[in-house]
Amino acid sequence: MTTEVHSLGKSSEFRRSMYVDGWNQLYLDPKKVTTLGRFCHSVGITELHLYDLHCILCDAVHDSAHQEVIESLKTNHGIQHFNAAYSCMTQLDDIARYQDTYHAFSGTILECEWWRNEPRDFSTALCCLQAAAASPLEVHAYTGWFQEDEVADLCSAIDVLHLHAYRPDGTETFSYTKSRLELLSNHSMKVVPLFSAEPDFMGPWLHKHGLHEAERLYDQAYQEWAAKEPTKLVKIGVNYFAYSHLAKAVRSD
Repeated sequence: MTTEVHSLGKSSEFRRSMYVDGWNQLYLDPKKVTTLGRFCHSVGITELHLYDLHCILCDAVHDSAHQEVIESLKTNHGIQHFNAAYSCMTQLDDIARYQDTYHAFSGTILECEWWRNEPRDFSTALCCLQAAAASPLEVHAYTGWFQEDEVADLCSAIDVLHLHAYRPDGTETFSYTKSRLELLSNHSMKVVPLFSAEPDFMGPWLHKHGLHEAERLYDQAYQEWAAKEPTKLVKIGVNYFAYSHLAKAVRSD
């Protein structure tokens, strides 16, 4: 996909994406699949990050049924991109096996909170990302708090960085990510803020204000920052955690 880059580190390739939790059960229920598709269409979500794939892709017997659901969401509900979430090399191998046959995924997304481990386990996460980068799929990673000495390796291995912006108030999300954006700013890469619709985070705020206001506030602050601090970063959209919470937090009519 070609990305047209405008001034202020902003891209015309806007993606509104969402994690789908409980995917290993949801895909088995046609009614729930339809409900998911209609929700995505109603709020403009065109990219999904699928959790719990390891429960499906560990056995090829599930492959054809799973692929039928993927194709249905693409054809009937306008989902353009599916990214496979994984947390270890074994899961990445299962994704590669499935992808070789069905070509279902646009990318992979690493779900490994290495910054929370004691001691920090960046090397394991980096090995996973480098292995993912050997495939033609777009390489995504969810990240919290990385350090300056980790940035170069992190950026060299990925295409899209999803920055944890878990705050209860939409006016606080940019400031929460600003210090990490500054560490990344000299690297040419795509970035996406990740908002949480969980009740302890932005769920109640999103219920009151909606997705567009959350995105407008972040984008306005981001552009003001980028105008003052030249950056090689390209902001390409927004990501939400996760379907079970977002569907309760916002209206889809």
